[in-house]
Amino acid sequence: MRRSLAFAFLLVAFGTFATAQEEVPLKPKPPTASQAKMLVADSVRTARQLTALEETLRELDASVAANQASIAAHNAQYPNGQCTYTEENPSACDGWIAEAAELNTAKADLGQQLEKHRFRKAQLRGHLNMRLARMRMMALLDGLTEWEQEVVACSRLRRDADRGCLIAAWERHP
Repeated sequence: MRRSLAFAFLLVAFGTFATAQEEVPLKPKPPTASQAKMLVADSVRTARQLTALEETLRELDASVAANQASIAAHNAQYPNGQCTYTEENPSACDGWIAEAAELNTAKADLGQQLEKHRFRKAQLRGHLNMRLARMRMMALLDGLTEWEQEVVACSRLRRDADRGCLIAAWERHP
């Protein structure tokens, strides 16, 4: 009898506890002005970094193209890929070989720089996309000023237009 009373008591206690949890709805809070401003400032900073990084990547691409042209010109000197020398002038190919080593080293260095910068670009793009998504969510929660709504509109633009819009909006912020 005591066991059944204890069991009934436990059922009622846990049933009440579970009901109390279900009755508490989650209510999202609109962002505060400082949170919104920090989010926009971080988005603009990231957009500027991404723009600068893309300029660096363009410069590196030009350097890679110049290196490839130099390698092609170097290889054109001896189309069969072998420099020949005579016994009277055994060091005739030393300069050509040294130039090949230098060009290959530059090619490897440029490849490493490109890989590093492309990885950083992917990181920045992901970070910016996350910030833009948060700004779009802020618009759903309301409580934004007119300027913040303009910035949220920037977050809805296509992939590269969003950065220019964000930077321009930041220049006009109150």
